[in-house]
Amino acid sequence: MSTDAPEQAPDTSRGPDPDYRLLVLAAIVPAVVIAAILIRILVDRPHDSNLHPATQTVTVPADAPASGCGKADADALAGQEDAVEATVTSVSGTTVTLEPKRVFKGERSQRIELQLPSATPAPALRLPTFQDGHTYLLAIATDGTLSGCGLTGEESGSLESLYSQAFG
Repeated sequence: MSTDAPEQAPDTSRGPDPDYRLLVLAAIVPAVVIAAILIRILVDRPHDSNLHPATQTVTVPADAPASGCGKADADALAGQEDAVEATVTSVSGTTVTLEPKRVFKGERSQRIELQLPSATPAPALRLPTFQDGHTYLLAIATDGTLSGCGLTGEESGSLESLYSQAFG
């Protein structure tokens, strides 16, 4: 005689076992999306080197303007492309390197390199002789040349006053 035990029906009172794979997936997907967003933000973020170009090259003219020098006034200064206060960090041959301290007008760069002409600039330009460690107020025209005629010079009370009138 065989005794077959009656088949027992599965216990359905607890409900089906949860699928843990879905729970893990539900936790991983948002973490991956958030990580991708953060990486995108960091990669697209402007870096300081993009905000401030490393070097601004400025040429120093050898000759006075054909029209001559007008009066150095606030209107003439305000019409310049850039105006900065900078300190000479080195003078080497025909290159003067300056570190900007304050920008009155224009973009801030990390360094300014003045390219001096091979001949001494015309006295009519009234440009300073750049010396290491000295601070200068520089006016730079739209064509990238240093503006003379009293708009650029070694830091002084009268030149600072002119820059204050032009730029507030």
